[in-house]
Amino acid sequence: MKGGLGTASLRLGDIVIGALAVVNASGDILDWRTHKLLAGARHQDGRGFVGLTETLKRRLADPPAHSSLKLSDEFLHSTTLAVVATNVYFDKLQLTKIAMMASCGGARAIPPYHTTGDGDQLYAISTRSLRRDVPVSAVGALAAEVVAEAIGRGVKNAESIEGWPSYRDFTPHV
Repeated sequence: MKGGLGTASLRLGDIVIGALAVVNASGDILDWRTHKLLAGARHQDGRGFVGLTETLKRRLADPPAHSSLKLSDEFLHSTTLAVVATNVYFDKLQLTKIAMMASCGGARAIPPYHTTGDGDQLYAISTRSLRRDVPVSAVGALAAEVVAEAIGRGVKNAESIEGWPSYRDFTPHV
């Protein structure tokens, strides 16, 4: 299905955490709060989702199916790129840790994440405009939620193109 561009942010007093995600994943896309499939591989008749992770479990548990299991997961043909930004002053090492933690948001929203076909990357930046003692782990944990939300919004906002249906094609919009 068609991916897209999504954003999300969180303001906690004077602390701001935002994310921008460009979604073109080879995995399914979940609403991280409800675990509802938003986008992914669909059955050949176009009705409903295959459910990639559950399909992999079934196929790998069955030796004959396991030997014929073929995944269309060509090297670096899919990717989700995200940047998480905050106004809290953090140094490079701290931002690296925040990026690592925020990447968990990608895993929440995209099962499976970081496949051989994905070039998934996540970066963290800071405007450094707020100089306060804010725990790196707190910002990283919340950044993961913001990233997961941005990924979901990316597929919800996508518009279909020929051969690539979007979330909007299957969900009524107000």
